[in-house]
Amino acid sequence: MAAHDVFKIYEGKEQRTDVVALRGVNVELHAGEFVSIIGPSGSGKTTLISVLGGLIRPTAGTIFIRGTTITTLPTSQLVQFRREHLGFVFQISNLVPMLTLQENVMLPMKVAGKKDPKKRTLELLSAVGLTERRKHKPSQLSGGELQRAAIACALANDPEILLGDEITGELDTTTSQEVMDYLKDLNQEQGLAMLVVTHNEQIASQANRILRIKDGSVLTQRLREDTSAEELYEISVKGRITIPEELRRQVGLERLVQFRISSEGDHLKLYPSSVKSPPIVAEEPIKPVEKTCPACSQTVPQQVIYCIHCGHKFN
Repeated sequence: MAAHDVFKIYEGKEQRTDVVALRGVNVELHAGEFVSIIGPSGSGKTTLISVLGGLIRPTAGTIFIRGTTITTLPTSQLVQFRREHLGFVFQISNLVPMLTLQENVMLPMKVAGKKDPKKRTLELLSAVGLTERRKHKPSQLSGGELQRAAIACALANDPEILLGDEITGELDTTTSQEVMDYLKDLNQEQGLAMLVVTHNEQIASQANRILRIKDGSVLTQRLREDTSAEELYEISVKGRITIPEELRRQVGLERLVQFRISSEGDHLKLYPSSVKSPPIVAEEPIKPVEKTCPACSQTVPQQVIYCIHCGHKFN
């Protein structure tokens, strides 16, 4: 799965300001990888997982899954693609309340026209430890059982990718870990690729790779194996880098600064120095081609389609 320069803008009603939920997001998920996306409430996590899974259309950008550009698929084909390749687990269980657990797990297989769905259902219920509860309805299950049942439903059609939105958000610590242990077993033993969004640091830390999102932008990523716990700050193909305000404050970069850059082997080193207003101008500077956004009056690179500050679409 790969997403390139994805924007999602919700148009304001009755002349209210548009809401920019995603700002040029770039995300990749490799086969068999477990990636978590962490961020505070309102950072764009749920919108991102919904856009990546084809549940909602992005305003701009491209999403590829298994070589298919899902952003251009007609709705009927997109529904079929989701059914065959993706599984979803949400914070709030989406089980059908009047059906038994067994019937709920069989339902997506029946819709997909799978043969012998009962056999597959019993295998899944056994795997999540719910065989003895198969005749119970959702209202008779505990929170942990509901989430394990939701995972069984998500795996019914044997997807290559599992997308989770705050899977453990409503669970206690012990039950949360039980659910995560099961998901990690699926990832490690069956090679199921997983992308899980959460606001919980402890849950996020169990992934192979951790992305941090804020205000609709993915700011950093860190590998779990990186014992130094230093996060990797991505430079986009257009040469842009976003350094969080907290980190800038820690190293005293609260004003306009310039950087001297030197290279040592395959490393780049940046040496910041505070710049007083007006800033020092380097000799023969290369001035970027920019334009002014008519909505927020901020300057942006000439080639962008959407304003990186407010999301306004240029003609």
